[in-house]
Amino acid sequence: AVGCSSLAPRPDLPIDAALAPAAQTLLDERIAPVEAAHPGQSGFRLVREGPEAFAIRSHTALAAGRSLDIQTYIWHDDATGGFLAYRALEAADRGVKVRLLVDDMDARGKHYTFAALDAHPNIEVRMFNPFASRSGGLPLAFEAMGSFSRINRRMHNKTWIADNRIAIVGGRNLGDEYFGASEEVNFVDLDFAMIGPVVRDASASFDRYWNSAAAYPVALLAPKDVTPAALQALRDRAAPRVAAAPNHRYAAELRKDDSVFVKLKDQILI
Repeated sequence: AVGCSSLAPRPDLPIDAALAPAAQTLLDERIAPVEAAHPGQSGFRLVREGPEAFAIRSHTALAAGRSLDIQTYIWHDDATGGFLAYRALEAADRGVKVRLLVDDMDARGKHYTFAALDAHPNIEVRMFNPFASRSGGLPLAFEAMGSFSRINRRMHNKTWIADNRIAIVGGRNLGDEYFGASEEVNFVDLDFAMIGPVVRDASASFDRYWNSAAAYPVALLAPKDVTPAALQALRDRAAPRVAAAPNHRYAAELRKDDSVFVKLKDQILI
């Protein structure tokens, strides 16, 4: 039976589009006047340093008041990845619509965490090109042998969009080694922080992937794992990590890096 595991076609779902910019949120208030002063133009900032890349994501999630769309290939459950997941959960608790689109090659191993997040009424999680089996190495191996051409097609996009007003796109996944927080190895990478009409282009790209037949709601893949109890258990596990976050080595380094907060205030407009 294990060897026969296969992914059923995804049923048709209503088209879901990014929420349009408005005038109610902090990001609207800060960015809309800049857009109005430069009609049809977009602003870009090249984000080279990992700490700045992390801080922009954290602060925009904290500032979001309407929507938060996150697309990634890898999302680690480590200090930075876990904290950003908590920021997304905080946003949902404030009433923000949160959409998480994650490639299943990495996400399958974190299936229960994503299923727990999906139990929040304001969070929806979709897995791109998922595996039919949700746990265990042997089922995965059999499925890979029978469906290699399909599962070899992965989603490497990385997008972070808050309120359809500011977007961060580029090469960084979500985890310590992508933000200069690992004590073992860190990657050199680049992001673009963007405001203006190009943000709506990024949202349109996100929507195409989100509504693709290859993007499966985790609630369809494993409905029994998407429960209020799972979400509460996730909150209980996250609480001590969040409480300890200000004392983490990386947090101390961020506090010492004045340039991070100067850039956020003066150039990212939050």
